[in-house]
Amino acid sequence: MKKYFICMALAALILPMKAQLPEPRRADPQQLTHPDAFTFVLLGDPQGYTKYDVNQPLFDLCTAWIADNLNRLNIKGVLCTGDLVEQNENIVPQRHTNQTGREMWEAASRAFARLDGKTPYIISCGNHDYGYLHSENSMTHFPEYFPMERNPLWKTCCVDAIPNRNGIPSLENAAFEFTDPNWGGILIITSEFYPRDEVLDWAGKLAASERFRNHTVIFMTHGYMETQKEDARLIDRNEYALEPGNTGVQIWEKLLRPSENIRLLICGHTANDNNIFAENVAFRVDRNASGRNVYQMMFNVQTLGGGWEGNGGDGWLRLLEFMPDGRTIKVRTYSPLFGISPTTRHLAYRNEPYDRFDIVIDDLVATCGEDRVMIIDAAQSDGENINYVWQWNTADPTTALPKEYRDALPPINDCKSVNGNSRILFTGGSAVALIDRTTRKCLFYARTPNSHSADILPGNRVAVALSISEGGNSLEVYDYGTPGRLLFRDTLYSGHGAVWNDARQRLYVLGYNVLREYALRNWTGADPSLNKTREWQLPEDDGHDLSRISKDKLLVTATNSVYIFDISEETFTPFEPLAGIPEVKSVNFDETTGRLVFTKAEEEWWTRNIYFRNPEKTLTIPNVRLYKTRVISSSK
Repeated sequence: MKKYFICMALAALILPMKAQLPEPRRADPQQLTHPDAFTFVLLGDPQGYTKYDVNQPLFDLCTAWIADNLNRLNIKGVLCTGDLVEQNENIVPQRHTNQTGREMWEAASRAFARLDGKTPYIISCGNHDYGYLHSENSMTHFPEYFPMERNPLWKTCCVDAIPNRNGIPSLENAAFEFTDPNWGGILIITSEFYPRDEVLDWAGKLAASERFRNHTVIFMTHGYMETQKEDARLIDRNEYALEPGNTGVQIWEKLLRPSENIRLLICGHTANDNNIFAENVAFRVDRNASGRNVYQMMFNVQTLGGGWEGNGGDGWLRLLEFMPDGRTIKVRTYSPLFGISPTTRHLAYRNEPYDRFDIVIDDLVATCGEDRVMIIDAAQSDGENINYVWQWNTADPTTALPKEYRDALPPINDCKSVNGNSRILFTGGSAVALIDRTTRKCLFYARTPNSHSADILPGNRVAVALSISEGGNSLEVYDYGTPGRLLFRDTLYSGHGAVWNDARQRLYVLGYNVLREYALRNWTGADPSLNKTREWQLPEDDGHDLSRISKDKLLVTATNSVYIFDISEETFTPFEPLAGIPEVKSVNFDETTGRLVFTKAEEEWWTRNIYFRNPEKTLTIPNVRLYKTRVISSSK
């Protein structure tokens, strides 16, 4: 008994020491570009690793490296382009392999086992994962080796799945949901090789459903496009006995082009036996029916470690870092095989333009003036060459907005993308209106003399700041379920800004020389109202624009300068990029990237220019006098 207590005492001393051991040093330590970013890791066609027993440790190294860097890179999941095996069902090893089909499936299963319970992984089955050698029929062992019960984290993010070609429930056609405070919802849909019409129909309806219509959607399939050498053209033929299904051209026409929110496609499949990296990857951008960019990326490493008979891919991975601006994905190409040693870590990152680039999912700005509201894709615009994604004007006959309100709107002076970017809220000469972007129908309107800004409050209510006018000089709240119904009014001289801060559950309102904070009062009751909780004097008169930087910071413009207001510190400080710049009419700033978008008065109160910084650009709309511009953030 005495020995037992001595052993227990020693264990009590040893275990805490073990728990406090420093993290092991790595030859090539990893870190995010920005601490609030997150990563998806992309594995391209691992069949080259599994088909030879000598190559299989490289597959294990890839997944072990991913598991080791889950926290450092904030990895939300792993994506795989398929072809887990060289031969799905073959007992006699053929050319290009010394393993049977079962041995290859077991090798793939062992490699992914390192991730079970640690992170979700999503696989698009490839042509080699079906039939005997490659897709002679629909038989596959994928459901046996990768059932839903295998990785407990699938149950937390898999939101839908449909049976495979054999009518078997399987993750071959499945959808996974991820959330992030900056990106909102992300839906990843994976599909079988050469997907059938019913698969594309399911994916399209799921992406467009009420639940996911405001998500950023990524679609994964195995075979879709050729290599960059072939100009990344879409595959237009099926070379396998497996039928029916859809080629890359058909996937584009039936699913990607009609969809409004599928923004990124990831595939594999195509490769050249020349060990030239540029000819084993591909990237292209096309516009869908809504005028939005769809980014398409092919990544296949199977021949990049010495060709068909090589090591299976030199450990190359794609790191997709989703930046906290809610729109930028930084693509990097990395190999833990080279990074694991100080001798070779200088080779671990590839830095050619096709290896290292940024994908900007959305670079949309809404701008308004005179009788119209426009949404512009800034990334696809330059100078006076403007790419209009969406336009609306007060004469639009489809809107169902009463004529007296259409006549009262011009000049439109503010516009905001609201309700998950599905609607545009704008103010004008003597009215406020809410338009659905898809249907173009007016959902709410009210008479608001000289209104200059509005925002959506919880419970489908609208706060409006009204400037100098008979019946103006106020803050008003409406219920947009009942157009024109006034719920609350408070006096506010020269009201010019209204911004709801969801994190603080407070409304901030800008007047001539004050900034106010309001709290919701009796909000779910029969007589809802706002309670003014704080008020601050502006550094100078003529407050004009109010915008949100973060939950703790606001931007305020006045006649002669622009200021940052720190809500917690209750202090105004000059906003250095625009300090001393007069007559700034609207300003949008992303402090994580330094990106700045603004307008300033150049023709009385108006301008024809939208100014961008980081990167610098000026867009000009010569035929419209503009007032304000608002960045449409991808965050929901």
